[in-house]
Amino acid sequence: MATAFVRCASEPGDPCESGRVARCGLSAIRTARPVAESAAECEAIAAECEDVAPELTVATCESVAGSFRADARAALLDCLRTACESGAFGACLP
Repeated sequence: MATAFVRCASEPGDPCESGRVARCGLSAIRTARPVAESAAECEAIAAECEDVAPELTVATCESVAGSFRADARAALLDCLRTACESGAFGACLP
């Protein structure tokens, strides 16, 4: 995932522009292997976040979960659920 993010961020343009950081982050996350056992929780999170973060789809949530160690996934999903209310999605990333 880090390679995908750096490759995207290294494209011509301003590497610190916030839209680019978010786009490259989402693109990199999608390279992670989705975790099917998180599907039901991710469906609920995506529905809860639809108004605040439409980018957080079920597929993106499953990929994010897949990028975390198994013992850290529950905390991540709890954080995403909380972030839907607070908007503090950055707090969910390591």
